[in-house]
Amino acid sequence: MDIKERNKQIKRILSKEYGAKNVSVTGATGTATGWAHITINAGNRVLAEGEQHNQFEKDLINETSERAEELIKDVEFYTYTDDMGIENKEYILNINLSESVSLLQAITDKDEDKVNEIETKMQTGEPVRII
Repeated sequence: MDIKERNKQIKRILSKEYGAKNVSVTGATGTATGWAHITINAGNRVLAEGEQHNQFEKDLINETSERAEELIKDVEFYTYTDDMGIENKEYILNINLSESVSLLQAITDKDEDKVNEIETKMQTGEPVRII
């Protein structure tokens, strides 16, 4: 299978789980030809300068990464062997989050004031920056 077909296969597999608009699969060029760059969008939450993901977000990123890797485990990737002698598949997986993640956390924490604050900001289009 060539790289273009492989990337289409990855996109089809992940789109079933996350929706086609939320999955991007591109191929690298030059010396990185063969590498797949995979992005799954759970929205568009952007961290402010110096801001860190909280534990809820870290757990969601890890769960999403693990699920995506499980879904594409049978895809034929190029591999390389690192300095420790471990064989690795040539792909980069990015998970992007959204304001809705902060809303989910506030609901989970039963923080009614935070839920109201987030919902108001989302309705007015104001950026939500919650740690």
